[in-house]
Amino acid sequence: MYRFLGIALLSALLSPAMSRAGELLEATEAFRVANTTRVGDKLYVTWDVEPGYAVYRERIHIRDGGAGSVRGPAELPAGQLVDDGLGNQSEEYLDTFTMAIPLTDRAAGDISVTVQGCHQEEPQVCFQPMTIKVSVEDVGLTSPRAAG
Repeated sequence: MYRFLGIALLSALLSPAMSRAGELLEATEAFRVANTTRVGDKLYVTWDVEPGYAVYRERIHIRDGGAGSVRGPAELPAGQLVDDGLGNQSEEYLDTFTMAIPLTDRAAGDISVTVQGCHQEEPQVCFQPMTIKVSVEDVGLTSPRAAG
């Protein structure tokens, strides 16, 4: 009987931790900007991707806030090629990556960065695209404002 009570108690104590570990994160927690740095004519944005989540390279978009700040498309590192289960491959970021946004001489204001990704483990869930605003002036910003 004591053995049964011990197992039941242990199970009850571990159960909340197990359910927390299995919970889905919000997109803003799964894909976070860790750092932004402006060096010369480029704005570097470093993203942290939580384990078990992926950001799709082809779903990353930047948009100028109207000040004529962006000089061209974002420069992205190579991602990991992954089979999508439908006979196609997608390029994904499974951990930290840094993108470089080329800036014009008159760069000012905010740049919108949109990313989209999925939770790759059960339950497999894809998030709606998430947009954040990154200030061209606030270099070293560690917590950009959510777009809204």
